[in-house]
Amino acid sequence: MPWKNGLGTTTEIARVDDADGELLWRVSVADVASDGPFSSFACYDRVIATIEGAGMVLAHPALGRSARLGPLEPYAFSGDWETSCTLVDGPVRDFNLIARRGRISGNVGVVRLAAGERRELASAATLAYVLDGSMRVSDDDEELRVDAGESALATEPHELRRLSADAPATALVVTFSAPAAPAAG
Repeated sequence: MPWKNGLGTTTEIARVDDADGELLWRVSVADVASDGPFSSFACYDRVIATIEGAGMVLAHPALGRSARLGPLEPYAFSGDWETSCTLVDGPVRDFNLIARRGRISGNVGVVRLAAGERRELASAATLAYVLDGSMRVSDDDEELRVDAGESALATEPHELRRLSADAPATALVVTFSAPAAPAAG
């Protein structure tokens, strides 16, 4: 699908809309071929991670800040912020999470497994996207094999509780929680 700003395309992996048809959260993978502005996503929070390529620098000019993102370094920022991208050394592919602020809070974690390793997730994941190798994703009753470039999406709470691999493998794991309550003033 085209980027919101029309300067590129993204592949939507998973999307959940609320009862009114408004986007609640979305996970996608995008190819970034050149420097330029990011699309604005007012009222959403974003987490982005470079999954292929040397990385990029995201600048937020109005805030006077920037962040250099190397491979597999998730970076969280507000979709309200004006954001531009400068590629470090050629095109990149990135993994994006967009979540509706005030309704849901999302996180992206990197899980690297050695051959024969099994990992219990601290909190149940909603989505696991395998970057390299193969993983088995399971709950207490079922197990699913997920290969590189594929994802597993939980349809019920606690479905994605553990990951295991017979050979080295890497995945990005998306978890959600209720947003933090505002501090009393």
